[in-house]
Amino acid sequence: MEFKAHIEKLVGAANWSKWKRQIELLLRHHDVHDVVCGDRECLRLLAEASAEAIAAYEKAQKAFIKDDSLAQLILVGNMDDSNAELTSVCNTAKSVWEKLLSVYEQSSGQRLDRLTEKFFRSEKELEDDIASHIAKLQRNFSELNDELRRVAKTTLPDLLLMSRIMSTLPSEYFEFKSVWESVPIEERSVNKLTERLRLIEMRLPSKSTDSTALVATRKKVFKKPERKCYVCRKPGHLAKDCWKKGNKPKVEGDAFVCTVEGVPESEVWIADSGASAHMTKHKNYFVDFTKFVSPKPVYVGNSDAIMAYGHGTVNIEIKVNCKWEKHHLTEVWYVPDISKNLFSISQTLKRGFKFQASKDECSLLRDGRVRLKGVRTVHGLYALEIRVLYPKVCVAAEVCVASADQSLQLWHERLCHQNKAHVKDILRKYQIKGDAKDSQICDGCCYGKQSRRPFGTRKQRATTPGELINIDVCGPMQQQSLGGAKYYVCFKDDFTKYRRVFFMQSKNEVSKFLETFLNEAKNTGHMIKEVLSDGVGEVINSTVKNLLEKSGISSHMEIVKKPLQTPEADVEKEMEEISCNAEDTEETLVQQSSRNLRDRSILKMPAKFDSFVLLAEHIEPETYKEAMASEDSDKWLAAMKEELESLSNNNTWILVNLPSDRKVIEESFHYFPKQSVERNLRVGDVVILESNTKSKFLWDLVRIAKVMQGRDGLVRSCVVKTKKGEFKRPVQLIYLLELSET
Repeated sequence: MEFKAHIEKLVGAANWSKWKRQIELLLRHHDVHDVVCGDRECLRLLAEASAEAIAAYEKAQKAFIKDDSLAQLILVGNMDDSNAELTSVCNTAKSVWEKLLSVYEQSSGQRLDRLTEKFFRSEKELEDDIASHIAKLQRNFSELNDELRRVAKTTLPDLLLMSRIMSTLPSEYFEFKSVWESVPIEERSVNKLTERLRLIEMRLPSKSTDSTALVATRKKVFKKPERKCYVCRKPGHLAKDCWKKGNKPKVEGDAFVCTVEGVPESEVWIADSGASAHMTKHKNYFVDFTKFVSPKPVYVGNSDAIMAYGHGTVNIEIKVNCKWEKHHLTEVWYVPDISKNLFSISQTLKRGFKFQASKDECSLLRDGRVRLKGVRTVHGLYALEIRVLYPKVCVAAEVCVASADQSLQLWHERLCHQNKAHVKDILRKYQIKGDAKDSQICDGCCYGKQSRRPFGTRKQRATTPGELINIDVCGPMQQQSLGGAKYYVCFKDDFTKYRRVFFMQSKNEVSKFLETFLNEAKNTGHMIKEVLSDGVGEVINSTVKNLLEKSGISSHMEIVKKPLQTPEADVEKEMEEISCNAEDTEETLVQQSSRNLRDRSILKMPAKFDSFVLLAEHIEPETYKEAMASEDSDKWLAAMKEELESLSNNNTWILVNLPSDRKVIEESFHYFPKQSVERNLRVGDVVILESNTKSKFLWDLVRIAKVMQGRDGLVRSCVVKTKKGEFKRPVQLIYLLELSET
């Protein structure tokens, strides 16, 4: 198997760590890493060695020289010219590797000190995410352990790495430190720590582009001294600042002396070294504008946060050598609550500019030329010589107002191809101008409204066997038969539905089995007149065509995958597996009859179920008076007495005096007489079992398997034996079968 690996050439200390790891992996792949590290050396030949030992030594030495040459080729081939010249005096792969280690990793002691200091001084960079920060610490920790293993034959535990990761986390992860300390030590791992920190990082608000801006405050806040003025005897100021002496305090508010020619005070741009992006509060400045997914906080001088809602491009003019030149500012943030327009010095320095400031003015230089100047104001800020070029069309207007040169067809497509008359009404309602005279025909609507015409009924059907034969080839099947067949061809007679099936190993055997089928039909006295197929290549080819023309049989094709045209042509293919042998088989299948159900909405219950007769032998009492007035009053009294005795024997109730704040619940009886059906039923009797449905055709003849009596000695239920098993049924559903002599 061919293997290719692309490794960036060693340039210097900048890519040494990455190059070293890639080279070690490549050396291990070619099984020569031990040659480079010195773990494998060439064997020495003893003076009194035998001939066999000498031959083995020469063979081993040859293999070692080959591996050493391969290792040198890998090392030198992935260096630049300077490093190749540096190692040109080395004769072995081990000496080349040691030379590189001495240059880029110094001695073991020096490297150990440097790695230890780097590991314990590393901090999380602002632009790094959690995964990148942990990866850097892991790489440093791995290099430190490798050096310790080489020098002191020991390593540091992973708990030290996890502790170092926790100590370098920002303040946003303070709560997580307490959670991590509650995890048992044996369950802690670097991977688990990384997963949890990544989850917390995703939940934290995005602060990758958060910026800190320093803006001009509206009023300077001074801490008033606690001493009292000896002039007015009031606290809060000194005598030199007392009002009674005529010294009024200076008013420091919004007064801003602007020295930029032709620029209003509210539109002056202030040079800010603390702002990480250009900022403005005027939305009408933007030529293009993009909203942030979520507002981003901007922290001002007093640590308060104001929100930025988007960014865009602003066209400006810069005064250079008394001339105004057109330029533009990109990535300008829209901050409505900011007091002045801020020009970010840090962003400008990243693009190759140099910033110089003096007592009275500042300037931005590039390639030795002054590109922008600013003058110092009374507040100590630098006002830049910049003025804004307002765009001809407001960005907000472009978003909310539609263009006037849009056709009716375009609005028809925008509104999901609705009726153009309805589209005109919508445009008129919202006062949107459109070409009302547009008479263009929509191609999409024409294609969407097309429908396939139905197939007509077949006027002529086959009237005799063999008049029309349908041919269909199926396969390959999911499983191969024992005889090696994967396909089968089915010849189906349209009149008798007779089917003849031949199993094939390939589709090329269709012509052979077609000839066999024609000969069988001829021997049975049937004349085949027409053949219908779906037009596949194994049926419509020159061999089959010549065979049919020779027999005088016409051939026709159906539209593929259209069973509505010829429903008899498709053979039943629901089977997934076919069990067959090498011999041909034939079968006659009855076509499955379709079910034609009546309309469910017009079904009605038969009239015989509307007529019924209700016979009541007696009326069950509902109250105590009715029970005492009935003929079975003595039985009702005995039943109530038995019930009361049962409650007393079971200690269901406890007799107590009625409390004053409680009401008496009267005891009531529900009168349901026990049905006593006296029937002379015995085991082995043949009886009629009544069904619990309305149909009169569901009465069964069953035999009694067991008779079950109640406490009173009467038969209450029986176990009957049916075809489906033994079931328990009440005697009310069992009737003795009376047989007459006839």
